[in-house]
Amino acid sequence: MYIYGPGVRHVPDHVWRSPYFWIMLVLMIIGILIYHNYLRNMTIGSIFSKLFGSSAADNPGGARIRYVNQGRSGYVWYESREAKFSMYYEFGGGNCIVGLSVPSVQEWEASTGLPLDRRNEVLAFVGRQVVKDQTTGGKGSFKIEGTLLNIYA
Repeated sequence: MYIYGPGVRHVPDHVWRSPYFWIMLVLMIIGILIYHNYLRNMTIGSIFSKLFGSSAADNPGGARIRYVNQGRSGYVWYESREAKFSMYYEFGGGNCIVGLSVPSVQEWEASTGLPLDRRNEVLAFVGRQVVKDQTTGGKGSFKIEGTLLNIYA
């Protein structure tokens, strides 16, 4: 049998009759479908955490962070099963590489839809994730200072 394609001109008949060939072909197709439908937009870390689980403290409410860049400023979006809200950011100076504007204690519930007792947990998650995603090698720190969440290099 002849197959026309890059570098493949002839496949011996014993390959077509081999059950291993067909098993591997089916597994490859299943892998492609899984990747295309579930894993394509995920990072390696989120794939492993989904497969092997992660603690709720590391990721409150199945949350994820998304970034919208507008030059020297933009928005950090927090998205979870419970809430979706954005926080404005601007690049800083010195050791402070970015400052995120977060809702104050008084505005927290109205702005985010989350209870006030979850504020520190959610902001700590955002801080850890932004440091991991946006600093060199994830080596940085964050500090919640009033209505600012500052990220330091």
